[in-house]
Amino acid sequence: MSTPIPAGVHSDGAFPSPTAVGAEAAAGAQAVVDGYTARARFALAEAHHVHQPPVLAGLLAHAQHVLEIPCAGGHFLAAYATAGVRVTLADANPAMLAVATIHAQEVGLAADQVETVHCLLPEVPPVAGVDLVVVPNAAINQLLVCCELTALLAGLAAAAPGARLLLQVVTVAADGRPDRCGCYDPTRPDGCWEVDRSFDPGRAGGATARWRHQRRRGNTLQIRFDYRDEDGDSLHTSTVTLHLLGRSNMLTDCTTAGLSDIEVHPDPGGPTQLVAALPEGRP
Repeated sequence: MSTPIPAGVHSDGAFPSPTAVGAEAAAGAQAVVDGYTARARFALAEAHHVHQPPVLAGLLAHAQHVLEIPCAGGHFLAAYATAGVRVTLADANPAMLAVATIHAQEVGLAADQVETVHCLLPEVPPVAGVDLVVVPNAAINQLLVCCELTALLAGLAAAAPGARLLLQVVTVAADGRPDRCGCYDPTRPDGCWEVDRSFDPGRAGGATARWRHQRRRGNTLQIRFDYRDEDGDSLHTSTVTLHLLGRSNMLTDCTTAGLSDIEVHPDPGGPTQLVAALPEGRP
């Protein structure tokens, strides 16, 4: 049985991106970033649960320098180490950058292979030599709550003009169902608390489990987390908001931003994989 399509949603899942600009967008993006400071203590443990997009290995076979942004605690560092590429980890949260540096060392990336950049997307400084940009695990959907997709893509193009782009984005299929991602499962019921991660407390700031509560309202997903210790006591709670994006609107925005060679690859185990070439300059 197909999933009922919410009122006001076209059958192609054509959710537009929001239109916040200027100071409003910057303040909203910074609020997203600040929400991760207290979660940094759990980031190493969470990184081991990240689903690797199937297209990544093929892209890495032709890459020499990867920019992962926003990196949080580092998503695909083991794959980068296997491929032998240089890595630039970019994030606006210093606590997360520190965790990502530790994670890079743990997977075998040498210190001279890894650089870090403290920046807030879309205000990304140019990073010389980058030929693959990875925006992982629906991070773009969080930023879409306060920024336009075209502005975010323009920021990436300014950082790495002409590079290949891998964007993991939660989109809405023709039946109205969103993609799965690391913090949302469309097969699970809304409005219930469930354990979705189990941790080694020594690597997760004392937490043994992450409980998740998810709810969809139209084109918005609200995800609540509760990190609990072995006694069931709460150590930290946080909320993540994702803006859903229809595939047709996503493609329109990508074209407007000057992307070319655009490919869309569904991933049953995670968000939609969008692969494209960033423009050589701002469109």
